Amino acid sequence: NASPTCMAVTLEALKRGKNESLAECLEREFAMSMRLITEPDFVAGVNAVLSKQRVPAWQPMLFEEEAFFQECAYGKLGL
Repeated sequence: NASPTCMAVTLEALKRGKNESLAECLEREFAMSMRLITEPDFVAGVNAVLSKQRVPAWQPMLFEEEAFFQECAYGKLGL
């Protein structure tokens, strides 16, 4: 059972990474991860695992896909 938001962003990342280098993919993954951990679905997933309830209360959102792939506030990995 996975977050609908995470699934949509992951699919787009796979499409974008098809013709890119490993370094480019890892840079994108870093930016994407830093953005995803701020979303309510991340918190819902962690709470579901820690509380043993195993049924996350997903809050799928309408999102601007491009926002997940912009350079994050922490900068780049520098690979």
